[in-house]
Amino acid sequence: MSKPVKGTALVKSRERYKKLIAHFPERKEFYLEKIAEVEDDIVAAGVCRRCGRPLTDEHAKERGYGNECMKKKEAEDADKERPEDLA
Repeated sequence: MSKPVKGTALVKSRERYKKLIAHFPERKEFYLEKIAEVEDDIVAAGVCRRCGRPLTDEHAKERGYGNECMKKKEAEDADKERPEDLA
């Protein structure tokens, strides 16, 4: 019987794989597969995709983010969409 994995551990492992891509670009495809597996585990566990905390309400589970993390994600996305001259 396996022990359940904490959501924060899943999020951290996904970030580790992203960093490994930068160090080992020749293994990028392998790490992208691993990231996809971890993403599936995050969704199955019902935790926030950003911080790994358990999601309690159904709306948050559908989005995959808690309220605070959703606001941070939207702000980050808005920053990415801004032209570089204005940033």
